[in-house]
Amino acid sequence: MSQVAELVTARSWPVIRVLLEAPSTLREVSSRTGLPMAVVAEELDKLKHRGLLIEAGERFVGGYRERVYRITDKVVSISAFDLRNSLAIIEKGVVRASASNKPGFFMLAMKRVKPDVAQEVYQSLQELRKRLTNLPEIDGEDGVLLGVAIAPWIEEVS
Repeated sequence: MSQVAELVTARSWPVIRVLLEAPSTLREVSSRTGLPMAVVAEELDKLKHRGLLIEAGERFVGGYRERVYRITDKVVSISAFDLRNSLAIIEKGVVRASASNKPGFFMLAMKRVKPDVAQEVYQSLQELRKRLTNLPEIDGEDGVLLGVAIAPWIEEVS
């Protein structure tokens, strides 16, 4: 399977947003996104082929059978509220790191590099994400709060 950054195109996001709200049929997704049914059908096929979408059943509408699609757990939604809170936490961490001599930094890097370099960096960040996810968490105030924000992507070249 391809890297996650290659799995979802810009045209896929409206379809994904609708399906994150509730499992839906092709007709329902088309209606809610305003995209033509042919475009939605193509995006649903791409998402299904990439393992990001599954058929969750079927509905009968006006004598026709319509497949119901659902997004898999590989695609995660973050609400505006959660994003706002996350950004506030990141801002607090940046302020703390800059105001103290403790370890910490904030960096946003955007560079045009060769595709193999981009894939190497992206892969290393995916590995870091896995390591961070598997860290054992402790209860109480005795631990050290570790804050890490990773949001890499690889721009599609048209």
